[in-house]
Amino acid sequence: MESPSNAYGTSYGLMDYAGVWNTALTAEQIGLLSYNVPEPSTMLLFLLGLLLYKKKY
Repeated sequence: MESPSNAYGTSYGLMDYAGVWNTALTAEQIGLLSYNVPEPSTMLLFLLGLLLYKKKY
């Protein structure tokens, strides 16, 4: 199996990102960092489905 490669080297999908802070983070701050935002195409499909649903009923 071939691994994807990019400008930073080979990626195996084990880690999304890394960051360094100059202070300890609270649980709330960590939670805010891991908040998932849907990609634009997912949001567009959701809104299209919602519009079609409202039009039907």
